[in-house]
Amino acid sequence: LRANFAHIRPSPLPLSPSRAEAMDSDARGLLAEEGALPDDCAEPSSSQPRRAAKVIAGTAVVLLLGAAATLTARSSAGGGAARTSQAMALDEAAPMACAMAKKGSKCYQKVVWAMTKGIKSQPEWYPHLTERSLFEDFQRHLSLDDTSGCPEPCPAPIGCRTATPGSTCSSQVQWVMASGIEKHPDWFKDLSDDATPEEVQNHIHRENSTACPTPACNPQPFTPLLR
Repeated sequence: LRANFAHIRPSPLPLSPSRAEAMDSDARGLLAEEGALPDDCAEPSSSQPRRAAKVIAGTAVVLLLGAAATLTARSSAGGGAARTSQAMALDEAAPMACAMAKKGSKCYQKVVWAMTKGIKSQPEWYPHLTERSLFEDFQRHLSLDDTSGCPEPCPAPIGCRTATPGSTCSSQVQWVMASGIEKHPDWFKDLSDDATPEEVQNHIHRENSTACPTPACNPQPFTPLLR
């Protein structure tokens, strides 16, 4: 069978002009790489400037991409630093938690001085305050000055009112603390010798709401004795 069909060879398929040109171009490229392309078939010199222009353009694109990546990285780093600075600024500007000044603290000493001396020598420094104003009122006023180191007192329960110095309730509280508990311990079984003025006021309010009409508010660390 092979002998019978050996003389039969398939005829090549005709190529389209575009396909022929593409194959011819590929062949020229291979020959040029191997150095076998004849001089008369070499690529015209007019195409060399175009190739150089393509190389320059490609290099420019690479440089631009690199510059853009660098700017993006710097921007990200700068943005992170800016966010960190903003967070620190917010932390520094955050107000202190409300609290009553503790005995012995610098704020406590400042409030006591304002209540006992400042209000008398420099009353214009304490608008809307008098010698009968509460410790927390003075502390609230001092807390308006960021350099005082005094936090704002916490809001008092609704409806409460601590007895102001000189009032009937305050006089009753002072009597109980000075001699009432000692002379009549059976009258004040729920109070100890170290009871706070607020605890005493709350006791009087429960037993005699006429003397102390309201329960006490925030405990006052210091109450001056007024004559």
